[in-house]
Amino acid sequence: MEIPDFKNRTILIVEDDEMCASFLTEILEITGASLIHAENASDAIYFVHDNNLIDIVLMDIQLPDMNGWQATKIIKKVKKELPVVIQSAFSLETHVKKSIEAGCDFFVPKPIDINMLYDVMEKAIQNQN
Repeated sequence: MEIPDFKNRTILIVEDDEMCASFLTEILEITGASLIHAENASDAIYFVHDNNLIDIVLMDIQLPDMNGWQATKIIKKVKKELPVVIQSAFSLETHVKKSIEAGCDFFVPKPIDINMLYDVMEKAIQNQN
């Protein structure tokens, strides 16, 4: 496994499940990225509005206040070019399709394959530049 270099990058993790958030934090800290954690969609939207340094959003679908698809639509209205990666245990074709329709750039199924996540994130960041 090759660990990407995300120094000088800021990643917003939108995850309400404490174990999933801890896992994502653990695998992303070693990349050198700055991490911001939102436990719900409303906070994620606020962070995106308030912080121009966010390079990528990792968005869960099932959140307490609104779902990740709704949050992605709002985020994309504000910052169309900001990559959003949906990560979810719901990986049926209909969920993937709904994620793309909401404006997400990539979909990563849970349980998360670390290499796949790193690859997707690198592609998303490269596409942004």
